[in-house]
Amino acid sequence: MAIVASRPIEGASFCMPQRPPPERAELNCPLAARTGYRQGLLCNIGNPKAAVIFTSLLPQFVSGPHASPLAFFALGGIFVAIGLTLQVGYAIVAARASRFLVRPGVRRAIERVTGVALIGLGVRLATERR
Repeated sequence: MAIVASRPIEGASFCMPQRPPPERAELNCPLAARTGYRQGLLCNIGNPKAAVIFTSLLPQFVSGPHASPLAFFALGGIFVAIGLTLQVGYAIVAARASRFLVRPGVRRAIERVTGVALIGLGVRLATERR
């Protein structure tokens, strides 16, 4: 119940004037390549989804009279290539979008729309019959 009651208040806080957005220099937080690699590696090791895909999905495409470890690794390589392409694409789109989204007017509009949406959801949850 407390969560339901807090949604309109949370939404209203987005509609009110806030402190000015951080300057462009504050948004750039350099990350060492080694640190980024370590974070990505730990994230992938801690995520069992890839292991489940490789052990349950790929073997059905490699079975049969011509099954070989090379075919299994080729399918894994295709999976990695597709994933790498998608992630690089996401990074490029995010970098270009950040130039637009960091503008004060755009940021203010996003915060207001988000605030109105949260107020609406909060009011709907508060008035919903169980």
